[in-house]
Amino acid sequence: MPELTTGAQSYLAIDGTDELLTVFVAYGVPAWGDYFTAILAASPGRTYTLRTDGAAWRVRTGPGLFTVEDGPGDDGAADVTVSGPPAALLRWAWNQESAGEPAAVLVEGTPEVVGEPPRPLSFVLREIEPFWTITSS
Repeated sequence: MPELTTGAQSYLAIDGTDELLTVFVAYGVPAWGDYFTAILAASPGRTYTLRTDGAAWRVRTGPGLFTVEDGPGDDGAADVTVSGPPAALLRWAWNQESAGEPAAVLVEGTPEVVGEPPRPLSFVLREIEPFWTITSS
């Protein structure tokens, strides 16, 4: 089987991140709201930007809220920005980073927001994977 070119790998990783955010999560949170209520209930309302080569998404969280927009947004700085190469950002979003390895993404924001539990964005992204598997089988 031929190897994928670097460009094809990047395209697939960007497409995978977009599908995770705009299809799995942005659709899944309202469709199965009861499941995500507890995860989002403690959110003080945050704005996240995810960036990679040639793509960006603006994510807003809050009690009962999870929205995704294409692009970094133009209404001010995000509370947290996660950036990195396409494959690394996709692995981060799916919680598939290698244990013991340095993070391949850069997470920026004020320390109290970056380390703030329950970190609704990462919780929702990481919670959707097992939920999606259960409901789609």
